[in-house]
Amino acid sequence: MAALAGWDAALYITGTPTGTTGEAAANTTGFEYRITDADKRIIDPRIAAVVKENGVTSVKTITIDYLHGLVTFDSAPTEPVTVDYTYIPRARVGCPKSVTIQETREQLDRTCMKLDGETDAGVRKRFLGLFDAMVDMSYLEIMETPVDATDRILDAIRNADTDDFFVVEVQISTVKSWRGFVIPNEHSVDVSIEDVVSGTFSWGLATFDGAGYFSEVDYAA
Repeated sequence: MAALAGWDAALYITGTPTGTTGEAAANTTGFEYRITDADKRIIDPRIAAVVKENGVTSVKTITIDYLHGLVTFDSAPTEPVTVDYTYIPRARVGCPKSVTIQETREQLDRTCMKLDGETDAGVRKRFLGLFDAMVDMSYLEIMETPVDATDRILDAIRNADTDDFFVVEVQISTVKSWRGFVIPNEHSVDVSIEDVVSGTFSWGLATFDGAGYFSEVDYAA
């Protein structure tokens, strides 16, 4: 990837889930189809999505990328392809200063004491374990954030019984789009005499059975 200007990135977070029916999906490549409306491509994994071929519920084997609104069939579908589902609208954060995405995976130690005939003893042996990701964002506190985002995030932090999750999207120019299911875990405000008032949010990865966790794809308008 060529060098890109940091200021050309954009940050979005999600709002209140909304139901929709008969949403059109257009073919991208092979048997893959994408929700046509870019504002409705984040599919709520908690509510079943119904994929239809020419108005009839599909009986094909289907894989769904819930974060980017991609539906992949195991064989060619009968068009038009439509989807009945609940989408999660997104809104751009008013004035982020920086965003850091950290994807990690546990290294699990499988080293044993030397066995008879072994020649590679004395070296650590590892394999990969669980995925995780953290997203940290700093923003100007004096700027507005969309869809009363600050209050919603703080409520989710403070109310332990609230099952509230977000999708964070970092749009890197018109090159890549990174989205992940996350839950908030920290908010802070920095006030200093030599700088403007700023805030920081931190999110940790949240997963849903069969829905994945984070996804990076080529940017699609």
